[in-house]
Amino acid sequence: MNIEENRLQTFNEWPSDSVVNPQRIAKAGFFSTKQGLEVECFSCHVKISEWNYGDQVMNRHIVLSPTCPFVLNPSTSGNVPIISPTNVPSSSSRNLYGDEEVRLSSFENWPSSSIVSPESLARAGFYYLKEGDNTKCAFCKGVVRAWEQGDDPDAEHKRHFPTCPFVISTINSRLLSRSSGNEANSSNVNITIEKDSFPNLNLVRNEQSLNELGVQAHKGPKRSNFATVEARLRSFVGWSADLIQTPDILSQAGFYYEGIGDQVRCFHCDGGLRHWDPHDDPWTEHARWFPNCSFVKLVKGQEFVTACALEHGTGSNMVSISLILSVMLIHETVCT
Repeated sequence: MNIEENRLQTFNEWPSDSVVNPQRIAKAGFFSTKQGLEVECFSCHVKISEWNYGDQVMNRHIVLSPTCPFVLNPSTSGNVPIISPTNVPSSSSRNLYGDEEVRLSSFENWPSSSIVSPESLARAGFYYLKEGDNTKCAFCKGVVRAWEQGDDPDAEHKRHFPTCPFVISTINSRLLSRSSGNEANSSNVNITIEKDSFPNLNLVRNEQSLNELGVQAHKGPKRSNFATVEARLRSFVGWSADLIQTPDILSQAGFYYEGIGDQVRCFHCDGGLRHWDPHDDPWTEHARWFPNCSFVKLVKGQEFVTACALEHGTGSNMVSISLILSVMLIHETVCT
């Protein structure tokens, strides 16, 4: 079972709706034991029988058996891969680099580990082209080279290729989460300004004053534990396969599954949606009902949010509802 192709052939009875596909499992050194969802490593014989949506198979292998010869060095363990990681993929096989584990395996003999780590590059969507420090995105095919100390692969990917589908679906939410975390930390710093030191300066004292100046105060995500697409995907255990809105589409639009019916919630604005119709688009519905969500604005842009509100009349409806609630509140106050 040291031959990956042979391992893959053992999955002929593997459930088609399994949360982890056989290709990823076989590539991580496992073959099917034909006992339910149980798999076994050809090298160390460790077994895994329970799977969750979004599992990184190689990561689980590393945690369960860190001294496994295959984990320590696949190339010296006797493993025979279907496609050698030392070869740059042909156009017909590049989709394999959509898997982070495969991208990471391409960084054998990476010359710039002290500058930027293979793990951070693979996580940012890049694989190694085996020449200099040239890396290529598996999704938009953009090439980034000449890496420098302190470079953040996520930020560089977005800077050079802002319309890359991987940037839009995954990296933007990670950068937003980091930004929110930094701002949250900085909010704990106390700064004291003597009033008489700047006699001509009118200090902004509250959020209302900020709004009057046209400055929107940024608020971090409500559920930072679901800030990554991978974390949101893992929440969709039990999601109905009959729905047009797939876990992948919903996760990219910022939603995680609450485990009840078809109810999902945005990790950032905490807005919840349910009762999905076949024609409903998650991004459009997100922008329609929660137009102030910072995540939607960051990924899709204000023009998209405005267009969704105008198309569905959400803006005017929300204003009407707000006015009705205000009148009811005033009436209640007068009566009491």
